[in-house]
Amino acid sequence: MSRIFKLFCACLLVAQLFFISSPAAIAQPAGPCVADYPELPCTRDINPCGNPSQCICPPGYSYNASVGACLVDDLYLADGPGAPVESKCTSPPQDICTLDINVCGNASICMCPDGTTYSPVIGECIVDLPQY
Repeated sequence: MSRIFKLFCACLLVAQLFFISSPAAIAQPAGPCVADYPELPCTRDINPCGNPSQCICPPGYSYNASVGACLVDDLYLADGPGAPVESKCTSPPQDICTLDINVCGNASICMCPDGTTYSPVIGECIVDLPQY
């Protein structure tokens, strides 16, 4: 019984080492904070911000209809700021911000006016669009 238990523990250890060192388990940078993909497949409608309502972004990114760009999902996997953002539904924060600067070059937390939400990815307050 003792040999079987030792063999079982050894197999578990080998399996654990394999999964820890596998490429899927090692976090890879996703890329810049704001992805610049001019040929994104998007819907043809235009929302109040002047952007398509939906676009398909590459893995690791999500489309923000207020911004009109693909923003990185996990700040810790970003490797730099990326493309500048210009949208009529974004504005610089005008209240208190933390002093720390993240990989995107922005404060982690800022206060924004009502109806907007701060994005540490772009460093601006984003208008909250209604969900359709």
